[in-house]
Amino acid sequence: MPLETYNEQGIYPGYSCLIEYLEQNDSWSYLEFLRLYRERLLNVGPFSDDWTALDSTWRRRFQRELKERGKDISKVRSMM
Repeated sequence: MPLETYNEQGIYPGYSCLIEYLEQNDSWSYLEFLRLYRERLLNVGPFSDDWTALDSTWRRRFQRELKERGKDISKVRSMM
């Protein structure tokens, strides 16, 4: 079962955390994002015991938001 859940505007739980991180930083690191927002993300869902699925979901969201802002994902620090 996919973990992606969006409302009609394409907003998902934790969206504001990701946007806040991207707007407050000039360079981006997926690992830094997770480190800074871990507690908030775990409290907004999606709720799952499947850590691989959670990582995939947030990695995909992170990459999608960067692409929408015209950023070159290959230049993002620490995507792994």
